[in-house]
Amino acid sequence: MDSSQFVIRNEMSHLQIAYFLAVVKFGGFSEAARNLFVAQSAISKQIQMLETKLDMQLFIRVGKSISLTPAGEILYKNLSNYNDWLWQIIDMAKSVDRGMVGVLHIGIQHGLNLGEETVSLIHRFSKKHPGIEINLRRVSLVDMMQNLNVGTLDIVIALSFLVTASEKEEFACYVLDTTTDQLLVSKNHPLGKLNSFCVDDFLNHKFVTVSPNVSRGAYENSTNYLRGLGIEPVNILYVPTIEDIMMGIEYGLAYGIASPCSRLSTLESIRFIDGYSEFSKPPRHDTEILAMWRKSTSNRMPEMLIDFLKAQNPEMAYDSEADEDEDGEL
Repeated sequence: MDSSQFVIRNEMSHLQIAYFLAVVKFGGFSEAARNLFVAQSAISKQIQMLETKLDMQLFIRVGKSISLTPAGEILYKNLSNYNDWLWQIIDMAKSVDRGMVGVLHIGIQHGLNLGEETVSLIHRFSKKHPGIEINLRRVSLVDMMQNLNVGTLDIVIALSFLVTASEKEEFACYVLDTTTDQLLVSKNHPLGKLNSFCVDDFLNHKFVTVSPNVSRGAYENSTNYLRGLGIEPVNILYVPTIEDIMMGIEYGLAYGIASPCSRLSTLESIRFIDGYSEFSKPPRHDTEILAMWRKSTSNRMPEMLIDFLKAQNPEMAYDSEADEDEDGEL
């Protein structure tokens, strides 16, 4: 197809197609004009322009009667469902604009289990919106916010202490759930075999945590937990990822801090210890599990999912941004 053919096809208007179909449907120019509530001359002019642009005769005119030429028959046969086809495309575009169609990319922090209830709700959301494909994948601390910023992830789900104050201001946040950190140790570790604990029991054993160079929030959360128990962490094993913490605990290399929503909660070989109860200390503030997405995105799917989760479980979660505005701090 040469460029002149492209220009001719590109200039054929929706109005001309509509008038052409109407003339065939109603059996003549006057009947088409009457049913469309326009002047017959307007229809005749548009048909004439269409024939000129296409460089072909579409109708055989004999007196007041008309019939399609062979070329006109082919055009009508292929354009007869034109309006249906056009509205299907418009409906598809509207669905995309409203977030009803597309892929929703969700990143989940390494080592974090969402829990059966949240997973079930995501499945129900997917069934309610069959045009939306859910893509779940694990992400590291380093990649989590970077992927959210560049748009390769639409939502990230992570523990709140991994998110900086500036990131909480930059992104929209919603609290999916809360959890309380605990001491974790393998049952094969010397600490895992004790029936009761004192501070001195922990001083001679390695404590595993994320390096402060990787996540200051994760490091401070875990070390402050120990200090709240009266344990000053000295013998520390620094690792680069949450998953490395999980492995260090699982294989008995060290004890650590994690929440019951970590993947280790499914392992019978891991012992969870409520340190603040064990040491008769006042309980700490719960850690929040946050869903975060870009405020400036034109993609409506993240908010659609969050609105669905809010509607299904309104008493368990809240908008952390609204809470911050009310209390002055998170």
